[in-house]
Amino acid sequence: MTPAPSPQAFSPGSATLIFLPIKGDSAETTFAQGAAIALSDGVTAAVRSADSNAVFFNGEAIDLPPVERIVQRLAPTNVEVHLETPLPLGCGFGVSAGCALTTAFAIARQYDLDLSREDLARIAHRAEVESGTGIGDVATQITGGIVYRRGESGPFDCVPLPIEVGELFYCVFDPISTKEILADPKFQRTLHEEGQRAMNWLAVHHANLTMNDLMNRSLEFAEQTELLTDARVKRTISKARSLSGSATMVMLGQSVLSTIQTDQEIEWRPCTIDVQGTRWLS
Repeated sequence: MTPAPSPQAFSPGSATLIFLPIKGDSAETTFAQGAAIALSDGVTAAVRSADSNAVFFNGEAIDLPPVERIVQRLAPTNVEVHLETPLPLGCGFGVSAGCALTTAFAIARQYDLDLSREDLARIAHRAEVESGTGIGDVATQITGGIVYRRGESGPFDCVPLPIEVGELFYCVFDPISTKEILADPKFQRTLHEEGQRAMNWLAVHHANLTMNDLMNRSLEFAEQTELLTDARVKRTISKARSLSGSATMVMLGQSVLSTIQTDQEIEWRPCTIDVQGTRWLS
């Protein structure tokens, strides 16, 4: 295979800390309220015309339904899509959403499509919802920063929170099957109750939050919903907090986001907050 073309678009990763699914009868009315952070580690995409459609993820051919929907919707010809990211799939960092968004942006750039950032975000959100791979990350990634997803008027009703924070760190243990968890009726009831409680808290406190406040409330949410079950994740969060850091579970994945690194036995990756959101590259 010939070398991949230069990246045309970038989307930050998305670390969800609190979420409340809103299930509607269309993609436009299906989304997730809550709070999330757009991370400097994210996804780049490049596209070029090809004899047949193909998607490559870090150099390997892959089936990514939301990306395939984007290609079918936007590409005027067959294309190769080349996606690169240091983030793992299925571990809570919105990688499928980032892949869909950057693919939409790259196709728009490659073929000079008359579509705005907002147009492309809506198309990517629809692809995520229809593929069953996510309902909230696109809104975080297109907004950038630390995002309060109010969702009062739809999926893109988001407010960046004025929280000051320096470097962040994350570590990954295992993926979680989002579909399996969200399909459990008992969990759905618990998630609705705890998600609504967390949203009520955000509505009251969002204007004056610190990172410690948000991490602590996120951890409470993870515990009350019984998402926090993995012993390694629990142990890592506890260690970070014992060292005067703030830490929480990244949802949905067996991953930890922290303001400090703990022991060297864990592979921590540093990152910062991306305030620009998904964008075209020069």
